[in-house]
Amino acid sequence: MSNSSGDSRSSGLFGKVVTSTALVSGIILLCKLLGFLEKVLLGSIYGGRGERYQMDIYLAMVTVVVLFYDIMRYALIPSLLPSVTEELESRGEEAAWSLASTFLNVMLPVLCLAVVVVIAWPGVVVGLLFPRLPGGEADPAAKLGLAVSLLRIMFLGGAFLIVGGIAYAMLNSYKRFAAPALGDLSFKVVSILPLLFIAVVLVKRKREFVLSGGIKLVAGGVTLGCAGLLLIQLIALGRKLRLYRPSIDLRAPSARKVLATAAPLLVYAVFYFGRRIADIYFAFQMPEGTYSGLDFSYRLIEFPFRFVIEPLGYVVFPFFAALAMKENHEELAGVLTTVLRALVLLLLPMSIGLFLLRKPAVLALFAHGQFANVDLTTAPLTWYSLGIVAFGLDIILMRAYFSLRDVATPVVLEVLTFVANMALILLLRHRMQGAGIALAFTLARTGKVIILFALLRNRLGGGRLGEDIAFLAKTVGAVAIMAVAVYGCREFLAGRLQMDKKFHRLILLGAPAAVGAAVYGASVILLRIREIRDLLRMARRVKKTA
Repeated sequence: MSNSSGDSRSSGLFGKVVTSTALVSGIILLCKLLGFLEKVLLGSIYGGRGERYQMDIYLAMVTVVVLFYDIMRYALIPSLLPSVTEELESRGEEAAWSLASTFLNVMLPVLCLAVVVVIAWPGVVVGLLFPRLPGGEADPAAKLGLAVSLLRIMFLGGAFLIVGGIAYAMLNSYKRFAAPALGDLSFKVVSILPLLFIAVVLVKRKREFVLSGGIKLVAGGVTLGCAGLLLIQLIALGRKLRLYRPSIDLRAPSARKVLATAAPLLVYAVFYFGRRIADIYFAFQMPEGTYSGLDFSYRLIEFPFRFVIEPLGYVVFPFFAALAMKENHEELAGVLTTVLRALVLLLLPMSIGLFLLRKPAVLALFAHGQFANVDLTTAPLTWYSLGIVAFGLDIILMRAYFSLRDVATPVVLEVLTFVANMALILLLRHRMQGAGIALAFTLARTGKVIILFALLRNRLGGGRLGEDIAFLAKTVGAVAIMAVAVYGCREFLAGRLQMDKKFHRLILLGAPAAVGAAVYGASVILLRIREIRDLLRMARRVKKTA
């Protein structure tokens, strides 16, 4: 009887997790669509040869600002959230808010000082990010002046995002997931409004203003978007904000626990996201448009990561943790294997399909208006597309290590991955330019995933190598059949379509993609890849418990 009751509670909890994940995923999808619209508008207005340096610098500054939030989400929030939840359930709201207030009060003076330093001496930060701004279509002095102006305008947004990270953790501790996601959505909506205004109202009437100062207006929208994100989360907390305390108690056991967990995760996050700062550093020593090309192409492979893989990581982590706590390594290995195979089934055809359709994708999605960055976007996408599988598996493997309370292994490997990435960029950058940065990312990330998997496989008991090889052989076979179909369809259409027509570009992308999806699905069935049945069973379970 108790087992039945326990199963019912577990099923109900699983259903709530799935429902919350579906809701958050829907909001994330909307955010990504708005982000895609932002890229299209930005490229159509500032993608010309004489203006794309503005797009480069703007995108680099957005990366720097959002980096604060990303590091918070990967370092402090995973450390703070469990302790806040524990305090909330065992000692009440006042204890939970006292813990959150401690870390907020530690960060606020540091943030204020950073904002003052950047506003007063922005050239120092710009000098570190952009050690050299070589001439191209624009004067290096104009580039430097724009970088300084955009940093001053946007840096305050980073401070808003960090405070928003604390609010994010508090909302999650109350099992409220929609409000933080809506904060992200408000950021996207508000930040894109100036760009829409420029595209619809000013681009034809005030072209000179758009090219001389319009990008600063767009940067102001980002700062307002960051403020909007924080405001949404504060409104969602409502009266709970009264529990905030202007005090610091780092000696409390709960605070020490957060610090002990946050320290290694901070190292991990700094090196994980530090790669993007390195990309800025190296790309701005290359021709104008290189960084924009990297950013646009990276966003294409990031879509499945944000929409599918990251939410999946949040869903599977509690199950991994529960099995690890019971030391049920055999079942943990089985669940992990199912999830990894599901991702390979999903991501490998996506990777090869995007590789084959990289130029049609860039032409159909971004080649509008003044956009002159087709080649500089296609070149890195060639190599980014081949890193999609490793990109996805990395997230799930990390969750498995964290469930086993092993933080050291992922942190050490991330540091080594960063070093390998830098070494590969130095080796490839002169010969391959921006494409070399993308290839370095894919090679370093793939190497890390192979090592993570091998170590974890050995730790959990090895598994069945024969089944893994058979699965990979069948999946690769299905993808190979799909690749032939995609390539044949692409080549057949390429000679019959006119690439100066937007609708023809969409056909060249959509038709081979649809053919490839149909052929891949049929191949999976004909090759009897049984993992597809496991996925269907998981889907039915989700439907029953949601």
